[in-house]
Amino acid sequence: MLRGWAPPSLLDSYEAERVAAARENLEVTTATMDFLVPRSPERRARRQQVLDRAVDDAAARSQIDSGRLYESFWYVDSPLTTPDPSRPWPGRPPRGAPPAPVPGVIVPDSAVHGTPGDAASPGSRLRALVRGRLSVLADAPGTAARALAVLRRTLPPQVPLAALDLSSLPGGDPVRAGLAWEPGDLWLVRPDAHTAARVRSEDELVVAATRVLGGSEP
Repeated sequence: MLRGWAPPSLLDSYEAERVAAARENLEVTTATMDFLVPRSPERRARRQQVLDRAVDDAAARSQIDSGRLYESFWYVDSPLTTPDPSRPWPGRPPRGAPPAPVPGVIVPDSAVHGTPGDAASPGSRLRALVRGRLSVLADAPGTAARALAVLRRTLPPQVPLAALDLSSLPGGDPVRAGLAWEPGDLWLVRPDAHTAARVRSEDELVVAATRVLGGSEP
């Protein structure tokens, strides 16, 4: 907002996103601390039982901690996220499993290697590449170029934009697999590397991009 990317209304989304993230963080850390520092004889006894079983039982090991402390919060309910009716959020995945490929989750990370004309450089990772800009992931050079052009015509000129053609970007296949890519998909990625929308047309892309920046439908 300070750089002219978005209107002041973008600030209204901050509380919605971060309060939800804080609540989840409290739930995860509370459950972890309850196990590490049990506050009753019953909880201490349960912890000891779990630790004893975990020596030989892999299922018991999953009860020692939530496995969530290292995960990013997923903005599936954010006002900046455009829901995909064909891919409703099924909830948190089992421990260690990737999230469902729905708008709001962080983009799958992958080593990508640039070639002349690409935005990527050798040794880049996708999440690092998209940070700090509004990015479109496409599956054909022409599709990527058209998506970038329509956003440049529509959004404020100060907004940094990028469009990546995963079909010609080495390392793109794992990203498409992680997003359960379908022909014709366009994925919009926020500057913090979270996906914001999965759309099927340039008009839908413009609406989703405007929403990400805290604006109303153009």
